[in-house]
Amino acid sequence: MFAGGPLGTGQQWFSWIHVDDLVNVIYEALTKPSYQVINGTAPNPVRLGEMCQQLGSVFGRPSWLPSS
Repeated sequence: MFAGGPLGTGQQWFSWIHVDDLVNVIYEALTKPSYQVINGTAPNPVRLGEMCQQLGSVFGRPSWLPSS
């Protein structure tokens, strides 16, 4: 079946981060221990339901399962 959908209502905010950006965040944390808090987030978060629709589109899979 390979179908999916959002967890919860799908209205939760989701702040994605690209893997290259995550690697840079980890590198900075390891090389600059003076940093106490590092936030790795997107500048424009999206709703989880929207993110699930986009992922389904990218992977060519349906994202139609109902929200819980």
